[in-house]
This record gives sequence, structure tokens and C-alpha cells, in this order.
Amino acid sequence: MDSFNDLTVIEPAVDELRRIRLRVALKLMLLLGAGLLVYAFGASFFSTQPSEKTYRTLRLSVGNQVPGTVEWYNWNGRPVLILRRSEEQLAALDYLQTELQDAVSKRSRQPEYAVNEHRSREPEWFVAIASGTDLNCAIVWKEAEAELFRGKPWPGGFSDSCRGARYDLAGRVFTDQHAKKNLSVPPYSMPEPDIIVLGAGG
Repeated sequence: MDSFNDLTVIEPAVDELRRIRLRVALKLMLLLGAGLLVYAFGASFFSTQPSEKTYRTLRLSVGNQVPGTVEWYNWNGRPVLILRRSEEQLAALDYLQTELQDAVSKRSRQPEYAVNEHRSREPEWFVAIASGTDLNCAIVWKEAEAELFRGKPWPGGFSDSCRGARYDLAGRVFTDQHAKKNLSVPPYSMPEPDIIVLGAGG
């Protein structure tokens, strides 16, 4: 009968050692990759975005814009719409008031001077970032039409190009839409009646 002194230690085979090392290396690589992914996401999520006040201003002459129409601009890489509201459009701001998600803009972004029914410095002019508040998709102008919306003819307004959320003539979103916030109003000033300066007066 063999004694304990006769026992020999069997070394793992070279192939088994190689497999163990490969598994350890693979796990380390996966951990490192996951760590880098978390870091990249965190850096992009928490990074400080430039405030609108640091953007360059854009001076626009809007005197020739026809009432009832929308013009589109690019301000520091951001799409901006300017609606020159007609008398009929101003009157329509109360038309579907009870159907609005945030009629008084408590949960939406706009400068203090735009916290009013028309969400602007002057009732005639509506200025907004032309990106939906749902998926940040492009906003399109949807003219007044006889087709019914909430049981009444559509008075005109805006629509999200992705999932169709609708906003009224002051960029206020309707209830039961994918979007829950009104269109954002950027800071702007009107040093003259027919001049709008984006990025100023915030």
C-alpha cells in the first residue's frame, strides 16, 4: 500500500493553465469595457452643456414676414421658428385652452417675460426652439384646416415630425400626446419692433 510519502503533486496540464489565463484575461477585459462604458455615459450625461446665454447672438430683421406665416432659422446649430401671428391666430389661442397639457407653462422652459398666454415678448411674435419635447424631433408647421381635432376644426399650430404630438399657436402641447412639455422659448430681445435678437435679453 502506498504511503503519503509516495504521493506526487500532479501539475495542471499546460492547456488547462492556458484556458484559465484566457478566462481571467477575458473577464478583466469585460470588466474594463463595462467600466469605460459607464464612464463614457456618465461623462456625457453629467457634462455641462453651454448655457443659451453663452451662445452667439443672431440679429434677425423680421419686418417683411407676412402675418400668419412661419420662418425658420439656425441659431448656433439649433433650429428656431418664428411665427408672426395674425389677428385670427391670436384670437385662436383660447380656442382649445381646456385641451392643453400645460396651459400656463408651469412645467415648460421659457424666459420670465414669456410666461404669459402668448408665451412671447409681444403677442404678435412667437419664437421657439423647433425641436419637439418628446424625442427632440423636428417641428413642422401645420396650417389651419377644416379637419377636426378634438372635435373642432384645427386652428393651426405645430406638429412633431416623429410621433405627431401637436402644439398650439403658442407652442403649448395638447393633452394625451407623447410630449408632455411645451416647446422651449429661447432668450431673445426686440430692440426694435421689426428686429429679433436671439440669445439676448434672457
